[in-house]
Amino acid sequence: EKAKRYQKYNTNVIINEGTLNLKEARIETANTAIWSKSGNLFLEACTLITSNNRVNVLTATGGTILIERGTILNDAHATDTDDSQFIISLTNVSDAQINQAEIHSPSLGGIYMNDSKLIINETNCMVEKFNGLYLVNGSNVTYTNSNIMCVKEEYSDIFASAGCTVNGTSYTVDTPLHQ
Repeated sequence: EKAKRYQKYNTNVIINEGTLNLKEARIETANTAIWSKSGNLFLEACTLITSNNRVNVLTATGGTILIERGTILNDAHATDTDDSQFIISLTNVSDAQINQAEIHSPSLGGIYMNDSKLIINETNCMVEKFNGLYLVNGSNVTYTNSNIMCVKEEYSDIFASAGCTVNGTSYTVDTPLHQ
């Protein structure tokens, strides 16, 4: 019932500017489920679902992020497309970690990183369209025992722009990577 109220007002469900700890929460909306502007965000066994491909499901524009288990999903219709939106968007995030999570979308990119650092462990990031993981502006990602995949052939599983680092390898030119 709460999700319908947020859809009606076309607003983000939760905006964090301090410390936010959510355990076993479920947020379903047609808007951004969580926007963490700064501070610390900790999600444990949470489910975030957005049904609109014009917004990120989780946006962070600073601070630190820790996701332990859970599901982050954009379930917009697969024929709807907006390649400027991602399931998770990290900008100026000093430290992010995703452990044992499921990240899926039939119509968006997976994880966008802009000047951010991310560690991914035992996580599946599966998208039908656009890049699974997209790094720009010196972003750094390390992933282990994880599956990052984009089904659409003209996009990459991982795209690293010049100056970004993927699993310890620095790229000097824009590079699409397939696992």
